[in-house]
Amino acid sequence: MDIFFWGVLLIVPPVLVLGFCEAGLRISGIMEPSGSTYVQQNPPPVETDTRPNEFNAAGWRDKERMPKKDPRTVRLLGIGDSITYGWSVHFNQIYLSLLEDMLNKQGSENRFEVMNASVPGWNILYEKRFLQEIGLSYEPDVVIIGFCLNDAELDQPPEKWDPASPAWTAKSWTEDRRRSRSGQTVMPIVSDSIHHSPPPKAQPVTEDRFPIRIPLPYELKNWASDHSHLYRFLRWGYDLALKRLGLRLAYPFTLYGENAEEWRSCKTALYEIGYTMKQRKIPVVLVIFPFFTELDRTYPWEELHRKIAAVGKESSMAVVDLLPYFKGRHSEEVGADPYYPNATGHCIAAEAIFKMLHEQVSILR
Repeated sequence: MDIFFWGVLLIVPPVLVLGFCEAGLRISGIMEPSGSTYVQQNPPPVETDTRPNEFNAAGWRDKERMPKKDPRTVRLLGIGDSITYGWSVHFNQIYLSLLEDMLNKQGSENRFEVMNASVPGWNILYEKRFLQEIGLSYEPDVVIIGFCLNDAELDQPPEKWDPASPAWTAKSWTEDRRRSRSGQTVMPIVSDSIHHSPPPKAQPVTEDRFPIRIPLPYELKNWASDHSHLYRFLRWGYDLALKRLGLRLAYPFTLYGENAEEWRSCKTALYEIGYTMKQRKIPVVLVIFPFFTELDRTYPWEELHRKIAAVGKESSMAVVDLLPYFKGRHSEEVGADPYYPNATGHCIAAEAIFKMLHEQVSILR
């Protein structure tokens, strides 16, 4: 009886304290867990629902495309994550859709196709494997890679991913997300954030998000990250303390340290893509998107753009760093939220790529 009493006395108070803290964070509404990002809960997330007819037979958010192209067709294959997929804009506002229109209005005797095989949640490792196992079968003349600063993340390795399965397409992601929003259980496909809305409109700073290595099973961390405000608050506080002590860089700089596994994997993937495409004489365009915050002030991630661009050039890629096209503008002018361009931002990206293609890619001159 004494053992039971003391056991209850030792267990119940901490549980009550944790419960009160969790309840307090939920009631306060100051912070909310959203996917893999710790953000302030301000306005609701920006989203443009897609229609079923926006997906082709391959499951891409694109027009219907035939694997075998017409001899008079110049085909550009676009791959990327949720930015290139077109989160927050309509189909005809995606920069790849706009680029196709621009190319076909220039009076060339060729017909241009700009395909969009992007899937939200992809990183550069998924894009490399898709390109090698599926993308090349569509006979692209040019490959366009839409790269965001978080594309070096290693949430889950793609070894068990089946590129040929319909379950790994943009259409599947969209349908799973709709089921998730309607309360149905959906198993994660690519990463811990793929079935969640992008973060609400906030003003992220360099302390805004920190990867952390906690020795817990992935499934448990994923569940706690999705369901517990307290877990995410403690995780954020722990990393913030390490950063204040100079023991940890702020996100996304943590991804790009010379000894960081993420950056090593990212560089290897870019080198392999560049080498493979060079052997096949297929030009590759690396398009680097900025975060859409602090553009009109001191943008804190400029050195990462230079670092990524340097590896792209070393990999024989043509590089379009979009930061100079956006820097100095108000974030609300070109961004739907801090992470995604709006229709104006997509238009600026399309114009920058169009200009570069005519300057550096001989097949389009």
